[in-house]
Amino acid sequence: MIFALVKKFFGSHSDSELLRKYQEDNDMQALGVLYKRYMHLIFGLCMNYLKNEAKSEDAVMDIFEKIAKKLKSQEVNNFKSWIYYVSRNHCINQLKPGLEVLIENQHAVAEIMENTPENGLYSKESANLGTALNELKPDQQKCVEMFYLLKLSYEDIQQETGLSYKQVKSHLQNGKRNLKIILTKMQENE
Repeated sequence: MIFALVKKFFGSHSDSELLRKYQEDNDMQALGVLYKRYMHLIFGLCMNYLKNEAKSEDAVMDIFEKIAKKLKSQEVNNFKSWIYYVSRNHCINQLKPGLEVLIENQHAVAEIMENTPENGLYSKESANLGTALNELKPDQQKCVEMFYLLKLSYEDIQQETGLSYKQVKSHLQNGKRNLKIILTKMQENE
């Protein structure tokens, strides 16, 4: 009965309204609605990175505990995009220091770098990809990761980030070019 009332009241509210209610009134029910809205998406993201159901379930719980604290001190304009990046960063931190998910994804590296295994750069670049990605500008990093690693379309990236089609395209082109430069420098320094 109580859950039905909560769903009826909060189910029709936007993310922004629920965030405000949680931040101003410490309303845990509002946070619970956000949790229910995004739990399955966050779980899917965690599975993509962690490749383990139990670890992904634990990560989802950890992420929502983390956001309950972070939302008290951070202003969030787009909850869906914000929670995506909090979740992604949480998963990457779970994988450090090896960043196995990036190393395993050598096909994405080859696509980004337009390389083949024969040229000798293929495996070295995949091992350095995590480090190189962190050196990109934030919007370039987001767009490159979402397009090449998560295999999202331009339209999906627009929706997730709030960027225009032209901005997404530009960040992908510039990010790809900058990754090539960074990875080439890394190779020269080895």
